[in-house]
Amino acid sequence: MTRQAASLTAKSPRQKHAISGDGKAAHAPEDAALDAPLARARKVLEVTFEATRPLTALEIAKRCDLDPSSSHRLVQNLAACGFLIRDDETKRYLPDPRMLFPFPIYHPWELVRRDASSLVMPLRDRLQLTTGLVIFYFGSRVLLELAPGRDPLSPSYRTVLSSPLHASGSGKVFLMTQSEAQRRKTLGPGPFERFTPETIVDHETLTADLARSAKGGFVSAVDDYMSGFRVVAAPLSVDDSVIGCIFCSGGAVLFPDQKIDEVGEEVKRTAMLYSRAAPNLRILAQLLGADGS
Repeated sequence: MTRQAASLTAKSPRQKHAISGDGKAAHAPEDAALDAPLARARKVLEVTFEATRPLTALEIAKRCDLDPSSSHRLVQNLAACGFLIRDDETKRYLPDPRMLFPFPIYHPWELVRRDASSLVMPLRDRLQLTTGLVIFYFGSRVLLELAPGRDPLSPSYRTVLSSPLHASGSGKVFLMTQSEAQRRKTLGPGPFERFTPETIVDHETLTADLARSAKGGFVSAVDDYMSGFRVVAAPLSVDDSVIGCIFCSGGAVLFPDQKIDEVGEEVKRTAMLYSRAAPNLRILAQLLGADGS
């Protein structure tokens, strides 16, 4: 067994959050209590970060489903604390620059993100498929870099992926880091949500699918989430810990069945090379507590 194949069944990074069935981190109940001040502030910040233009306090209130007067006081307080800035001319709010770029330029997340660009762009150019690099972060899947391919058929990718674990490339790699007992706890008893006729909906079939993928060193999700859409993903590892993956995705026209193994091998080679030769990945693994230290 190759080192990469062995790493597919290795321990996962320590997790502090549970995982819901759709792959989203299940946060503490108080996070969802929108009447709590911190939860309201978090929602306001999320809305302003996702906006493509500065927003008025009233627009923020509507998007957050908050009372306008409460929203106005909240955005004023967030601006006073340095989380938002206010354009005095337009009376609109936008994130403070320190919120846009919170990490120092040589922080491990920034180093790996810059590495990711040099990895996924050439891979995308060779394969003509959408390519991305994902890091597993305490139960969440963080998309550090994405290079769109030529195929217009593609789901909407967000910074924190919410695609279902049992029906996505990155999700299957994540599940490979867990024992069968852990997967049952993560996914629940089943049956899992079905998205297409090809979606795996029971633990036994999923376990067999992951075992086959472990032998090949990469996973595939063929029509699992969207009919006519397929993904392959290979793990990124440091020592015996899988901390993320590289994936390629596309529609059946540019990514037909006969190319799945070929693309999988190419993605696996890229992931293995980066896993073995990238010091920045090891530095990030230390931050995640996934390097065995």
